[in-house]
Amino acid sequence: KPTEGWIAGEVVADRHTCTLDPATPPGRYRLVAGMYDPISQTRLPAHGESGQRWPGDAILLQEIVVAR
Repeated sequence: KPTEGWIAGEVVADRHTCTLDPATPPGRYRLVAGMYDPISQTRLPAHGESGQRWPGDAILLQEIVVAR
């Protein structure tokens, strides 16, 4: 559903599959998400609950570990 239809506090599930290149080196990686303006393709500001702006306007979803 478009973001203009979201209600404050509502949880909106948006499932995606993340496939890693088999050559990805072992290590810890941050999985982040950001939103973009569909017309200008610029990243929209992202703020935490206390109002602080997230670095890179990206929200940390999860940290993953690649192991071999």
